[in-house]
Amino acid sequence: MERGPFMCRFDWYQATVVQESELVVERLHDDGPCGFRGKTLERPGLARKYRQYNRAFDMLNEDGEAVGQVWAGEGVQPSVRFSGENAPEGAEWLRREYLGMHYVTRVDACIDLVEAGGFERVVPMMAEIAKSRRMAFQSIGDALNDRAGRTQYLGSRESSVYVRAYEKGWEQIAKVPYGLRDKVSKVWDEIGKVWIAPENWIRLECVRRPDAKQMTDRWYLASAQPVEVWGSSEWAARLLREAVGEVVEARTVRVTKVSKADRAALNLVNQYGKWLDEWAKELGSAAAVGEMLMRVRVAMGEIGGL
Repeated sequence: MERGPFMCRFDWYQATVVQESELVVERLHDDGPCGFRGKTLERPGLARKYRQYNRAFDMLNEDGEAVGQVWAGEGVQPSVRFSGENAPEGAEWLRREYLGMHYVTRVDACIDLVEAGGFERVVPMMAEIAKSRRMAFQSIGDALNDRAGRTQYLGSRESSVYVRAYEKGWEQIAKVPYGLRDKVSKVWDEIGKVWIAPENWIRLECVRRPDAKQMTDRWYLASAQPVEVWGSSEWAARLLREAVGEVVEARTVRVTKVSKADRAALNLVNQYGKWLDEWAKELGSAAAVGEMLMRVRVAMGEIGGL
């Protein structure tokens, strides 16, 4: 059995919102995605993952299930993450609420293949690319247990772009209580709404993690379609074409420099964004805020502040 038509979707979407944490958390509480309506679970250990944040929490739905995570802190821009089946809706919400006001720090774009022997068909394609480009090619599996599930990586997991192929069906079987696993013949795909034989369910995933020097790509990914993530490198686009027949234009990763003026503007918005919003409401427009600030600046000069 093969699934069609071809579908590529987000499986992980993590972004920094260019607004103070307090305001973003407030908006999430008011009308968050994936059934989140303000119920949270604090994660002190998770907060320590990034040094600039002093708080991290899970966003919970009405059933108490975590649908995403938020890192926040006073005077800093928050990081918001959605993964798994919540990633498409979470990404859509961020793009709707913060269009042009968030940039991506990690995004995974996945493709599910349902076919007998799919893993054996795709891995040699990955191996050929790895050999021709002298790339890392790490395999993970259990040689004595063919139900444990195998994973093949193309590229280093420390790099900003890498691809993995893994047996998604056997991963789902591993979630079944140990004594019942041998009795399960099919697993449920929540996205495709179908039952699948575990040995036939394969997932291909492109992981893109642009670093702070690749700000152009961080902003680009905040509006890119899932399939365009595979265009982050020529070799990933090639694998996509050979494995599933989907053609995507490779996009060269560019490193851009941020000017001192742009950096100062970002710091200003980050530190005083809440006040800028309040002034805009009081004065009636963003332009009026700029005029007010210049009047203050002139006044400072008159009293010897310059």
